[in-house]
Amino acid sequence: MSRIAIADDQIEFVQMINEVVSRFYSKKGLICKIKSYDSSNTLLFDLEEINFDIYILDIEMPGLNGLQIAEKIRKNNTGAFIIFITSHTKYALDAFDVQAYKYILKNQIKTKLEDTLDEIEEKLELDAKEYYIVSTKARYEKIYYKDILYIYKEGKNSVIVKNNESTFTRNSIQYVYKDLDHSQFIFIDRGCIVNIVHVMKIYSNEVYIRNGEKLLVSRAHVNEVKEHVHKYWRDKI
Repeated sequence: MSRIAIADDQIEFVQMINEVVSRFYSKKGLICKIKSYDSSNTLLFDLEEINFDIYILDIEMPGLNGLQIAEKIRKNNTGAFIIFITSHTKYALDAFDVQAYKYILKNQIKTKLEDTLDEIEEKLELDAKEYYIVSTKARYEKIYYKDILYIYKEGKNSVIVKNNESTFTRNSIQYVYKDLDHSQFIFIDRGCIVNIVHVMKIYSNEVYIRNGEKLLVSRAHVNEVKEHVHKYWRDKI
């Protein structure tokens, strides 16, 4: 079941989006739970308690705008899909900064929103199949790729860093890497693997991760990391 938040200060657009979303899920035979907001403040309050899978946000709202709300969402929910709805194209580059999935003009809601939801549901289904398993005598843990920020070597072992916690595994970092998707994970030096989905910026020999951390890239890996990340960004545009 997909949990969906809709936020727009104009009630007529909240209703329109709700109708399009409900129609799509009914047509697909999928279950969803929709919660609608006519102000950014009420959504902000709920963000403390609820993590939605999909956020459909108007950019221009009184109080906190959609971009500011998206920044707050990204602090605790790196895997959510954010769709911006707006009357103007001038915010497109800003939307990229918070890794919005799609930018839809309000006059295109009825023609583009269903296709966007279809793409997202396909990705959610795929994400559910992409994970790394940590298995010991005492523990069996499934860690979804989308939740992994980076992995670093600790002696002969490895530590998998997620948004709010870390998982220790006795496997070597090379052994862990063999089981990962090499289009999504890359070595930035011999002792650290980064999930490029969560790279926000590359400056000199540092990568900036979504959670605010900066990681050093070795000289031997700088060009490869930049090419890999830039390709990922180009493919997402």
